[in-house]
Amino acid sequence: MSDLQFKLKHAFYPTPFKNSDTPPYLPGFVFSKNYGIPDPEIEKPDQLGGILLPGPAFVSHGCHYDYDPADVINILASTKKNMNYLEIGVDQGNTFDKIENVNLKHGVDPYGACKNITHKMTSQLFFVMNKRFFNQKYDIIFIDGMHLSEFIWTEVIESLKILNDDGFIVLHDTCPRWEPSQLVIEEEYKKILSTVISPNEQERLNWHEVLWDHNSKLPETDMIGYNGDAWKLLPYFRAMKGRSPINTVFSIPNACVTIISRKRISAFEPKDNINSHELPLQPDMLTYAYYYDNFERIMNPFTMDYFKENINET
Repeated sequence: MSDLQFKLKHAFYPTPFKNSDTPPYLPGFVFSKNYGIPDPEIEKPDQLGGILLPGPAFVSHGCHYDYDPADVINILASTKKNMNYLEIGVDQGNTFDKIENVNLKHGVDPYGACKNITHKMTSQLFFVMNKRFFNQKYDIIFIDGMHLSEFIWTEVIESLKILNDDGFIVLHDTCPRWEPSQLVIEEEYKKILSTVISPNEQERLNWHEVLWDHNSKLPETDMIGYNGDAWKLLPYFRAMKGRSPINTVFSIPNACVTIISRKRISAFEPKDNINSHELPLQPDMLTYAYYYDNFERIMNPFTMDYFKENINET
């Protein structure tokens, strides 16, 4: 068994590895529906609503959250008239096809299986083409493409340029529930490169067929819940507040999303701000231990119920 396979096979237990100098993985989180009520007069429950010690039963269902990103997006859409919607990373259309109350709906994905994709191209090409030829602006932009912080950083910066002043950017997969789900593993991306991004369209698999392949030989277990390292960008976006078009950043952990707004929304103000001087120069230097210890500061988390009740506040 390779070192990688050993780590993954034992990653779900918060106990020291046997016969290994590798420290134990930190346990994961339960995102309680009652967690995150931003009322200073109410004592919050234990951090993140309690600690989850993931076992094998969670491995096959590691991406399950209580709410779908489409639930969040449709609530945002209900605050708009004649909404223009853009989705980066459509894949099978599991979110894209559920978005309602739109005037214009564009989907960008070079390899997605959804028949409703409007722009079969990479996000980089789309942003350049839009700047030069389309000149289209959007009210909501959902980013759910490659789950690597380097891609997401560029996509957020470019999205801010084409986002209407009262618009929202929604980032998916920003709230990993345990350490393995935010690992960026070379072998997994090699598999993606040879399947999802196959030159032969007939041989391509979609993301879910790759990531949830129960017969996969890599690793020697079912695929863990996949989030990537998008979360590492959140403290940097929060630190940009007031020094960039970003004025509000908050998360809904039970939907695994983070919302960025150009406007200041007082109902979602954080308890404290993050100073760029306290962050490392590169996001990939952040560790899961930092995420675990600073969850509230990084995420600025709120419940779905609170979000529904207060998103109309400006």
